[in-house]
Amino acid sequence: MTLLSLRRLWALARTPCWRRRDRTLAAVILAALLLVYSGRLHAQGAAEADAAAAARACIAAKQKGGDLCNDVGACLADYRKRFPNGASRADLDSTAGRLTLGCAFARDEQSFDVAKSCAAAASSACAAQSCLAQYRRDFPTGLHSSEALQLETARLQDCVRESERANPRAAPSATPLADGDYLGDASPAPACGVVRQRIDISACGGRIQWRHKAPLAASLPPAPVQWEGEIDASGDVRASVRGNASFVAHGHVGATERRIEMRYPDCASAIGVAITGQLASGCSQKPP
Repeated sequence: MTLLSLRRLWALARTPCWRRRDRTLAAVILAALLLVYSGRLHAQGAAEADAAAAARACIAAKQKGGDLCNDVGACLADYRKRFPNGASRADLDSTAGRLTLGCAFARDEQSFDVAKSCAAAASSACAAQSCLAQYRRDFPTGLHSSEALQLETARLQDCVRESERANPRAAPSATPLADGDYLGDASPAPACGVVRQRIDISACGGRIQWRHKAPLAASLPPAPVQWEGEIDASGDVRASVRGNASFVAHGHVGATERRIEMRYPDCASAIGVAITGQLASGCSQKPP
């Protein structure tokens, strides 16, 4: 019986049409029902308070044991199920939300510290770049994403220089492509952030080089990339970005075909370069 029903019964008992004996009996019944109802309310309030206390104790135990980031919501599961509109629901939800957010920030800070330590202990710039790239993959919008991007870009540039030192230029050889400066037409790759470009290509003594603008890694803006390689006696072209095996180009130059395909590590599409004409003969004094 609800509180409203009890109030209606009491109002009816006070009407003149009821005899004194009936009103007395109704009053006794009403008092008994009120006693039962208040007892139920008290028991329900006590159960809700106990469940809230258990949830808070669970959170406190996780804080004390250093296990706070291991599913704080599990401490509130029983309370939320039994008392979806309980008096402590808002306070417990607020506490859980605050602690969960704090855990996310803590994980971010810890992962960035691990990435920096990994990069500092790496045996090469290429390995250091991978350490920082891992943090950016795990936290693309993290607290330190901008700083990590700057550090990763610097390590990538160092990686390119390391590869250049480890792979010195080969001796020149006679090739079907005469020494000189050429004009190239590089195809676009919109999905990779690469637009169609007209590029200058230089060939000299079996060596070939050109500069092409493309992102060095995913999420980086396009930047000039220096390609260098060799042309063998049959006209086959092999090139890279200063010896880095992640940036490779292959092609062939001959009487009827003059085409090279570049591949960037974060681009699924090959970028073709067609050599369309010769601008000047002889070895250029400066790189394109």
